[in-house]
Amino acid sequence: MSPIRKITFADTHTVLYVDSAELRGKYLTTVTGITQPAVTTFWRRAVRQWKPTIALDVGMNYGEVIFSTLYEGHTRIVGIEANRLLSPCIRQSLADHPNQRQMTIVYALASDRQQQNATFYVDRNWSGTSTALPLYNHKHMEEQVIEAITVDSLFSIQPLVGERLLFKIDVEGYERHVLRGMSRLLASCSGVLGLIECNTTFLQAAGVNPVHFFDELLQDFTVYVLASTDRLLFFSPLSVDGLRRFYDKDAVECNLLLASKKEKVLPAGYDVQQVSLCQ
Repeated sequence: MSPIRKITFADTHTVLYVDSAELRGKYLTTVTGITQPAVTTFWRRAVRQWKPTIALDVGMNYGEVIFSTLYEGHTRIVGIEANRLLSPCIRQSLADHPNQRQMTIVYALASDRQQQNATFYVDRNWSGTSTALPLYNHKHMEEQVIEAITVDSLFSIQPLVGERLLFKIDVEGYERHVLRGMSRLLASCSGVLGLIECNTTFLQAAGVNPVHFFDELLQDFTVYVLASTDRLLFFSPLSVDGLRRFYDKDAVECNLLLASKKEKVLPAGYDVQQVSLCQ
């Protein structure tokens, strides 16, 4: 019996194929493909309401977000995944998706520079913790050599004025590298709406100062914390220290929603809670 299992999203009827012999793949079968309801809801809501012309999923894993919904016929859809071991499942999900002709899947490490021989650490036990950084040290981690690309290289010949970009980045501490490698895309699109995973411990392991990273984000975006499927937190002011106090943890781990300052891009359906923090 093949370990590849098919999951059907109940509401959209799109499908996701996973390797049930791998623990994360097996887990996905128990939650019908939705591991983070807040993230999947954000993506679907943004696609439905905002109608992006570019949808970008960096660190897509099996594709449980990018394959979870249907898109407008004009949307260019790009998924990037560095773990090639997931490609048999991703190929089947792509083949069964109604928007397959608009989709491009790139197997590479998204970074801030092009590199032929980049190191990537694949977790054969739980694919979601595969990473460009040596964060974990156990027997299931396997060092691989792959190509590193910039996201901008995928859009080098595409005029971007007037485009609406929706993106998700989940790359275990490599978020700043990815964002720096898509600076033209971010600067040129007329509207930008994105979601990134933020883990201050992982950022520091990547040599990134979380305080400086937050300062960079605030220069270009209105930043919210995605608290649930229907609630956003807007911190005044937003800072790493403030989040540490709010969550009462030294290490901050949350999803940050980044909204372009160029135009109103925030999807409806969210209760925005204002959180005032003393400096």
